[in-house]
Amino acid sequence: MKDRLPEIANRGTLIDPANPYPEIRRHAEKNRKWDFSEEVTWLNRKFDQFKERFFDGVLSPDRPPLPVAPIAIDNLRNMRTLAAYNVVPDEYGLNYRLTLNKQHYIDGQTEDGDKIKVWRFGRYAQCETLLHEMVHHEQQVRGKDPFKPGKITHNREFKKRTTFSGLKSKSLTLYHNAQSRATNPCSKIFETQGLSI
Repeated sequence: MKDRLPEIANRGTLIDPANPYPEIRRHAEKNRKWDFSEEVTWLNRKFDQFKERFFDGVLSPDRPPLPVAPIAIDNLRNMRTLAAYNVVPDEYGLNYRLTLNKQHYIDGQTEDGDKIKVWRFGRYAQCETLLHEMVHHEQQVRGKDPFKPGKITHNREFKKRTTFSGLKSKSLTLYHNAQSRATNPCSKIFETQGLSI
C-alpha cells in the first residue's frame, strides 16, 4: 500500500525545516526584553542592503543569493576583536552567525534622551565591520577557498573580496585597519545611507 499525503498537505505551504535563520532574526528584532533588539533590527537592515549591493545580483549576477545570517551581540572576551564570523556549527547546530563584540558597545542616548548602547567607533566603522564579516560569510558559503581549520581566515580570496568592496586591510592576516576612502564602493554606499567618515 502506497503512503498518501493527506489532502491538507497537498494544499499547504512547504515548510523549510533546514533554514531557521529568518525566524531567528525575527525573534531577535521583536524581543523587547533584550537590550539589543533595536540595534540588531538596524544591523539586519544594513545586512540586507549590503547583501543586495555587494553580494547579490548587482556585482555577482551569476551566483545564487547569499543566505541570511543571524547577527548576534555577545561578549567575545577579547577587546581586540571587533566581531567574529562563526565558520563551524555552534552549540545549536547553526552553520553560520555574525557576532559583534558586546565589549565595544558603550552608553549613549537617543535624540529623545532615552538610554541606549551604541557602537563606540560610530555607525560608519560599525558598517565596515559588518561588511567585513559578511565577506567571511560569502567566502564560507560560496567561495573557492573557504576557511578550513589550521588555515588563515584572511587569505588571498578574502583580501581580494574586501579590496573589491572598498575595505582597507594591511595584510592577509590582519582585519580592516583604516576607514575606507570616500571614492571606494563601500564609502559610496554608506554615504547614500547617511553615514559619513
